[in-house]
Amino acid sequence: MHSKVKILGEMKLKKYRLVDGILRLEDELEGRNTVVDVGRERLCDLLGGASTVGITKAGVGTGSSTPTVADTGLTGQFLTTIDTITYPTTTSVKFAFDIDLGDYNGNTIREWGLFTTDSVLFSRILKASIDKESDIYLTGEWIITFI
Repeated sequence: MHSKVKILGEMKLKKYRLVDGILRLEDELEGRNTVVDVGRERLCDLLGGASTVGITKAGVGTGSSTPTVADTGLTGQFLTTIDTITYPTTTSVKFAFDIDLGDYNGNTIREWGLFTTDSVLFSRILKASIDKESDIYLTGEWIITFI
């Protein structure tokens, strides 16, 4: 009997606005992502012992095309370092990140991605547009689960 491993990704995002010096929660978004072909290749590399393929970055971009497994990057991408990595279950890993007040201002964020140490796209999701300005702070959690 053969078993297939499925990869499920889900991102949760919180949008804060700076008002009178205080960050106030303005919106929460969540959704499932597409694990792209080059991301699956990186999983094979990781199992084979490659040390430069772990997920260490999250990214945002301005693209609006529907995610596909053939995607290799984000439009006008900005990458930030993953803040923490935790393991909520024995079959999942959670990546937490933020986009600071001073990051990527003047852009309309529509797409999000996880990236490996060598900046290869692992997964991508399209979300509602966020006009990023200096009063917007974003936090995200991206959970990858193997089922």
